[in-house]
Amino acid sequence: MQSLVCLLHITKGSYHLSRLGCIVLSDVSNSASSIGCNIIYNAADYFSLFVCYVTLRLSQPQVEVLLGGGNHAIQFFNLMVSETNQLYDIGQGITFFLCCGTSYNRWIDYGIGVPKLFVDTMEEFEFLFDIALAPEFKAEVSAKDKVDYYTIEVTDEMVDNQVKAYTQRNGKYDKVDVYEDNDMLKGLLAELDEEGNTKEGGIQVEGAVMMPSYMKNDEQKAIFAGAKVNDVLVFNPNTAWDGNAAELSSLLKIDKEAAPEVKSNFSFQVEEITRFVPGDLTQEIFDQVFGEGNVKTEEEFRAKVKEVIANQFVADSDYKFLIDARKMLTEKVGKLEFPDALLKRIMRLNNPDKEESFVEDNYDKSIEELTWHLIKEQLVKANDIKVEQEDITNMAKEATRAQFAQYGMMSVPEEILENYSKEMLKKKESIEGLVNRVVESKLATALKSQVELEHKNVSAEEFNKMFA
Repeated sequence: MQSLVCLLHITKGSYHLSRLGCIVLSDVSNSASSIGCNIIYNAADYFSLFVCYVTLRLSQPQVEVLLGGGNHAIQFFNLMVSETNQLYDIGQGITFFLCCGTSYNRWIDYGIGVPKLFVDTMEEFEFLFDIALAPEFKAEVSAKDKVDYYTIEVTDEMVDNQVKAYTQRNGKYDKVDVYEDNDMLKGLLAELDEEGNTKEGGIQVEGAVMMPSYMKNDEQKAIFAGAKVNDVLVFNPNTAWDGNAAELSSLLKIDKEAAPEVKSNFSFQVEEITRFVPGDLTQEIFDQVFGEGNVKTEEEFRAKVKEVIANQFVADSDYKFLIDARKMLTEKVGKLEFPDALLKRIMRLNNPDKEESFVEDNYDKSIEELTWHLIKEQLVKANDIKVEQEDITNMAKEATRAQFAQYGMMSVPEEILENYSKEMLKKKESIEGLVNRVVESKLATALKSQVELEHKNVSAEEFNKMFA
């Protein structure tokens, strides 16, 4: 049993008409009358494949076409080809033509990006194949294989920060008498002359608002420590904000171009001090976050928050596990031999606008992706992993739920999840991404049960450094 990789040309005699792409033919028996295919490959959009399964018969050949590649959706067609010439419309603006020796007076569209050809004088087509053997190998795992699995620790600080984010949503602004860090000041801002007096014709801003905690200069920031209502303070805005044009123009109400040139001292008479006060951790917040009545106490609330954070980290842990499993499997399978000349030619044909060095610069990486794709394909088949519509819908909901969680919304009504996920599923690129996530999620689950996991607890900082 051998596997074949073919580059397909369509010609009339010696005249080149079009090049459809790459055909992968596998499970070819020396004596059988059929040629099959079970590989569809797309590595970083470098190799866009046109994949066929052809059963050769003397009377009525059957053509099964798997069409894909790049960002195009995979489609399957089954055609019974008659003894005479036929033009088969397989949708998506694509037709498939099989010629048996006589002319066919039609416009024929061979596929996306391939121009239509007028063939009233064409008597026959000749199909030419560049053939090379694809590597044969066996990808499998067992309990003897060890892979690290990192569990990210959820710290009290993480829980505190998340709880604080919830209470701030119900916070309020209070008027206070003495300034503290992060308070907001409102008052009269006036430009001073060199003697420290109010400059005649200088800049004055009534009701100027600023937060000294955002100043870049610590000495200028310290001038406002402990300030009280009606205090008059002298500072230098240009020094305080390090000459930042946007900050200065906003504070002084002047053009951004002129702002950096204003280097005078200013007086600021404090008229009002405002402080943000977070809300209390109440039953109302419990219900808003986790649904009515599901949490009763602060202890239960914090435990739930910790659980949610931990669950969010599971996807990150699985992602790292799959990277490490890929490394283990790639090393276990070893270096595979590919038809380099053929695959490099395909890369050149699929990237005609790229420089000559593009193929050499990217070929090794694309071969790494091809190797992993072939390994992953075997594992998916061995574990009977299938992607159903329900899986895609659920993954879309999970993605939506994660987006809402970033804004502190842990309990999102099912109706909202449904609506957002439906919008996501209207985009083809979103569907492709969701399918990949489903496959990788199921594959990670399968592999975790088959290998020996080397459990390791790490901090979020340590985990992130692994990807630096």
